[in-house]
Amino acid sequence: MKFLSMSFIAPVFAASNLDLLISRVPPLKVPVRIFAYHRVREIDNSTMPYERELISATPAQFEVQLKFLTRHYTLTNFKEIGCKLDEEPDYKPENLAILTFDDGYSDFYTEIFPLLRKYNATAVVFPSTQYIESDTPIWFDQLGYILDSLKNNQIEEIINKLGMAGPFSAMQFIDKDAVFRVVKALPDTERLAFMASIISLSQREFEISVTGIKNEMLSWSQLREVSDYGVEVGSHTVSHPILANLNEENLKLELEKSKETIENETGEKVVSLAYPVGGFETFSDGVIDAVKAAGYEFSVSYLDGVDGLFQRGMYELKRIRVEENQSLALFRTRLALLPLKRVLKR
Repeated sequence: MKFLSMSFIAPVFAASNLDLLISRVPPLKVPVRIFAYHRVREIDNSTMPYERELISATPAQFEVQLKFLTRHYTLTNFKEIGCKLDEEPDYKPENLAILTFDDGYSDFYTEIFPLLRKYNATAVVFPSTQYIESDTPIWFDQLGYILDSLKNNQIEEIINKLGMAGPFSAMQFIDKDAVFRVVKALPDTERLAFMASIISLSQREFEISVTGIKNEMLSWSQLREVSDYGVEVGSHTVSHPILANLNEENLKLELEKSKETIENETGEKVVSLAYPVGGFETFSDGVIDAVKAAGYEFSVSYLDGVDGLFQRGMYELKRIRVEENQSLALFRTRLALLPLKRVLKR
């Protein structure tokens, strides 16, 4: 889920040059900037999570970003915008920002929520409902744990034993990142079969057991508390599959069951969805039709960028991706350049 880093521009756009850069960007009427986060937590190599790339910021970095955003934007969420559109059909959002957090890890409650309260801000959290209060961690944490426990030659060995060499034939070597790229693209039934096989084989061949992995997801009581405060709880499906790879029946189940479960648990209507993984290949016209039919009013991708229009019934919304170790200078630079990129592409 990594994007092409813009870190190469950081030396050029040092703090002294950043304001000059932003001042030269023409005024762009971008009604809503949507930010995509995953986890906010300290980076401690002795207790690192199994998917390091899911760390968007440390708590200190996030607070700096949040403080900047609350000074320059009005933070809102999809439900609030929907209510505004109900009251004023001709409402045109302006200078708004939405903070979104995918997957529903518990650090949303322990690290992010206190800062939202401190700055009187709201956000949107997107949990996958199957993993809430479950004894089984989300599938990519299990896979990450197994791969982190293996050396690269052992990863290649286990992939060959699983009969998966074909998808990796064009790769010079097979490492953790390569396995994730392939597995995320598998049809859902094949992904489930792969996970069952690699869990069994890694236990048998290398004595690696996933049974001790801690499930780090939010609880329902925590989700109810943040919802009562004013944080929007959207859906990230039931089991976090790539929706474009599902048959019609399973697609409907993932969309409708997750929405229904969250509504029953929080007492609040679910209006928004985050596509798992979220690249171009993860949703299609058929998926969007199913999202509409399930009653969602907004859905967000993981495509990096901003949209020049915002209204109810938007199902391919881009987001500004926030990923590990973005300085405030880089954060502000991307915030300035992404709308300009949209204009230049016209």
